[in-house]
Amino acid sequence: MAKERSTPLSARKGPADGDRNAINNLARWILMSQDRMESDNLPLTQEFMAQILGSRRASVTVAAGILQKAGLISCTRGSVKIADRRGLEDVACDCYKDVQRQLKDWETEEGR
Repeated sequence: MAKERSTPLSARKGPADGDRNAINNLARWILMSQDRMESDNLPLTQEFMAQILGSRRASVTVAAGILQKAGLISCTRGSVKIADRRGLEDVACDCYKDVQRQLKDWETEEGR
């Protein structure tokens, strides 16, 4: 069952990433991380985020700086704090909303 659940999520990540910019991808990934960690303070380095996103660290640094200047996150060494989740959701690509919808559908199915 776990494999069935991970396939749509990983399938979403692959092809869409090449067409979307680093800011959208970083916003989406930060939101997904918060969903799993259930905290506004995420112990993430820019190097780690770059590896996860398949980007250069410099691209993540620029994207994080833009999100920070917009007041959506604040970054310190080894940590990202979400300041405005709603704003991050607006910046994230539509696939974040699609993933959330799919997860809710699965939760509903399990509750039956």
